[in-house]
Amino acid sequence: MHSMLARGFFSGPAPIADRSTAMNKESTKYRFRNFLTGLESFFSSWRFPVFMLSVLFFLALLVVTVTLIPVSDSTLGTFAGEFKKWCLGYNPATGEIESIYLVMFLVQPTILSIFIFGFWYKPISEMVKNYPKKAGPYIIPGFVIIVLVGATLPSLYSDGESGELPFPAKEIRTAISPPEFTLINQNKDSISLTDYRNQVVMVTAVYASCSETCPVILEQAYDVMNRLKIGGKEQLQLMAITMDPDKDTPKMLKMTAEHYELNGPNQHLLTGDKKYVNEVLDKLNIPRRKREDGAIAHANVFILIDKRGKVAYRFTLGDRQKEWLIKAAKTLIEERPAA
Repeated sequence: MHSMLARGFFSGPAPIADRSTAMNKESTKYRFRNFLTGLESFFSSWRFPVFMLSVLFFLALLVVTVTLIPVSDSTLGTFAGEFKKWCLGYNPATGEIESIYLVMFLVQPTILSIFIFGFWYKPISEMVKNYPKKAGPYIIPGFVIIVLVGATLPSLYSDGESGELPFPAKEIRTAISPPEFTLINQNKDSISLTDYRNQVVMVTAVYASCSETCPVILEQAYDVMNRLKIGGKEQLQLMAITMDPDKDTPKMLKMTAEHYELNGPNQHLLTGDKKYVNEVLDKLNIPRRKREDGAIAHANVFILIDKRGKVAYRFTLGDRQKEWLIKAAKTLIEERPAA
């Protein structure tokens, strides 16, 4: 009796719940197979290359558009300036970019486009010949993606380090007496700090063989001085004191000054007796130490001395610091000479 019931129970029709589960599994497999088939069709047909070609085309168009945006204080203008500075070798002093960088930016998507077109030449040709209007839905997403990227990047950038903050001119100003010094510049002229009373002086410390932050210091000094050059008139004196007086002879400093285009009459790269130079740097509170590899670890410092001969501000490297340095220098330049 029991065996008959058991045979009837296991051999009878499956419960409704089990049949529903089985149907769902089959439906899922069917949809997954359809998805894979559609994916394979997308990549093997003209659809994928048309989409990619549109992305590359609008990307190149975006790069050209950003290049044409004037540099300004607005979010978009600031973003355009930083993009051109880091990607296209933009020089704020001349307003020019390195054309070769722009060419490289455009050559890469061009080469990739040629490869895509060549690889999918047959399906693309058939599409263009028989049903070109079908390409529209695959071109528009490429345009939308690049527009979204172009609209998002400046807004992200505005939240970063380079965001505008008011310069606290009064709050951070000091009136400390700097050490008086007389050193030799790259032209073998004797330069004394006291000779530049009633002028604004920017003091920093570098050494010619530095491959780390000294090039950045000199580039920032170049940018600052050129932005303060109004009507061809020099507004600021630069005194860059060597941290390696043994090696930095006037001849070496002259080559460095020429390399960084800091060889004007108001731009002095200074050296002198080792002991004397180190005493000056110590009194200016510029820390440094010789490393085991021979390089010099040092602070990155810009000291602004006002027309009264007092240390008014100290800054370091960075975009925000550079902007504050420029504003501070403008403030000091506009002050009346000391009586």
